[in-house]
Amino acid sequence: MTDVKVIDLFAGPGGLSEGFSGFVDSKAGRPFKVVVSAEMEQSAHATLSLRALQRTVRLQGDIVDIQRVGEVTEALALTAGIGVGQAAEAAGLGTAWKQVSTEVLNIELGTAAGDERLSAALDTGLKGSSPLVLIGGPPCQAYSLVGRVRNRGKVGYRPEADARHFLYRQYLAILSARHPDVFIMENVTGILSSKVAGASMFSQILADLAEPDHALGVARLGHGVRYRLVPLVARAEAGLWDSSAFLPSDYVVRAEEHGVPQARHRVIIVGLRDEACGAAPLELSLPKVERARSAGDVLSDLPPLRSGLNQSADGEAEWLKVVRTLCNELIRAEDVCGAEVAAFLRALEWRPSLPRRATRYLPRRSNQFISNWYRAQHEGRVVHNHETRTHMASDLKRYLFCAAYAAVNGRSPTSTDFPSDLSPEHANWASGHFADRFRVQLPTRPSSTVTSHLAKDGHQFIHWDPTQCRSLTVREAARLQSFPDDYFFVGPRTAQFTQVGNAVPPLLATGIAGLVAAHLGIG
Repeated sequence: MTDVKVIDLFAGPGGLSEGFSGFVDSKAGRPFKVVVSAEMEQSAHATLSLRALQRTVRLQGDIVDIQRVGEVTEALALTAGIGVGQAAEAAGLGTAWKQVSTEVLNIELGTAAGDERLSAALDTGLKGSSPLVLIGGPPCQAYSLVGRVRNRGKVGYRPEADARHFLYRQYLAILSARHPDVFIMENVTGILSSKVAGASMFSQILADLAEPDHALGVARLGHGVRYRLVPLVARAEAGLWDSSAFLPSDYVVRAEEHGVPQARHRVIIVGLRDEACGAAPLELSLPKVERARSAGDVLSDLPPLRSGLNQSADGEAEWLKVVRTLCNELIRAEDVCGAEVAAFLRALEWRPSLPRRATRYLPRRSNQFISNWYRAQHEGRVVHNHETRTHMASDLKRYLFCAAYAAVNGRSPTSTDFPSDLSPEHANWASGHFADRFRVQLPTRPSSTVTSHLAKDGHQFIHWDPTQCRSLTVREAARLQSFPDDYFFVGPRTAQFTQVGNAVPPLLATGIAGLVAAHLGIG
């Protein structure tokens, strides 16, 4: 079997590398081997390291060591402040950890120290001859619409002086020096309209990726290593090898069309090294699913939880008393909440006891996709990262109203549907710019885009069940992102939400890996 080496830059918690390393070819082999991954943020690096440790131990096939990885995960879940390396050493996995720690780098790319460590790791990891793939996604804050609005509010901000616009040049350095056969670069759709000094950043990025040696000034135009850039949703009328034939929108991948239970739209550029392509056209279209998976399809076996109470006693009895009081207040306000919403709330059957954290699946609730994708490799059968956050009573009342409104009307309420006394104290609430500030995720549809904003609050990710009256947990968000259940997110809960929101869905990445394998002739 041909091993394909993979470099993962700006790896985050490892969604792309999870998809590639988890891809199984027609001979039941796993051809992609992640040899170097780099991530700056410490919690994401810890998550990435733990997953690399799991992969390393599983490849060795030692049952005892696999059980020890479970001990590492349990230690990280129960002990605040413990590091992955410390837990691995304590579990007797020092040898495996030594290998992982040299491959998974906690570095800042674009700095002298970070680039030097990356180069040394690549020199070690890329010894020998084998196909090579570069994957990853530069940080998106400079390109996202929200980030650009924030930047405009900064006194003296100049886009051309913001180094985040040019972090993609770390890709160019690898393309120029290492000549990977294929690269994958992912980013937010805001990159399509981003401009610096009046010029389109996306056009510049495409031109630079196509001829990285020229972009770096080490070769003349038309000379040096060259890449053919293709989208994953090819148009039949486009000339496949002529990137000028594609529209910017052709590079947008809609994850819900490819089996991910989330309406996540991202720009994904595939680069194929020109001299290795040949003359024949190549179809690089991701297959589409007949029916989009819904949030309910993938969350059905996770145990119900209650929210936590902020600034008050947080026992089960106290919580139930609070939410019942809030429910009765909404029922009494039938004239503004609506008769149907009030009737729905009257009929609610409250559970007498709900925990805030659960570690066991619901019995007999797993469907085939959940069993085959999320739980297939989960030896421990323990639900990780499934714990609710606390909320103020005023927000719980909004959550309760929103969930009831969505159940009655089949959609989440906008700001115009809110009773006036439930409206938050926000200057722009009535303007329409924050119309979906509070959003229920419906069980019958793919969720909205899981974003890192979940780290700040859960208002846009309200669970559809009003008797739980809460926002989604990290595990539920990870399910919507298609992370397997044995993928443990390390760090404080806010950091866990950020990691999940910033990641590439592994299910989508697995599909991309299949296309790359076919291109390399190993699928």
